[in-house]
Amino acid sequence: WFSASGGAHLADGLSAGQDHLWTFAYGANMGSAKLQTLGIHPTETLKAALPRHELIFDRSLTDGYSEPAFANIRYIHGPYDPSSVAPVQGVVHAVSPQELEKLDLSESPLYHRVQMPVFTNTDHGHERVMAWTYVGNDDTLGPVGAGKAGHMPLGRAEEGAPSQRYAELVVCGAKDLL
Repeated sequence: WFSASGGAHLADGLSAGQDHLWTFAYGANMGSAKLQTLGIHPTETLKAALPRHELIFDRSLTDGYSEPAFANIRYIHGPYDPSSVAPVQGVVHAVSPQELEKLDLSESPLYHRVQMPVFTNTDHGHERVMAWTYVGNDDTLGPVGAGKAGHMPLGRAEEGAPSQRYAELVVCGAKDLL
């Protein structure tokens, strides 16, 4: 629904509602199963895409043998055109500040939270949303965009297959979107 090359009219500033924030999920947090376990109940969930990034399963984000790799996002850089790479597909959830703190605790110490622009598909076309998302804490950190605060993996992250349990969480989260 959202292509890397875009071309659609983009509005700015879709609101998550009073006292709520957007969080962009691309892994296990996409679906309701993990969120319900944490006591998180989004007031709204929309399909979303993060351009100029790609989804990877990062082996540096591991708890050992049972979970060999977790989802992470990587900024597209290099000699090729980032718009030629499909954006990371996921969702934005409207959550309360207290629920965002619950997510922080759930994702720590493997991930930290950064704010990034993502795009949602609404009745008015593609709308830009500033959303909090989680990126991995690993040895291959680089800047999130030029001159912005935060860090995320560059091209050096070692990729690997996730566990069957984690892969099923991601797939179930994606199915929730259909």
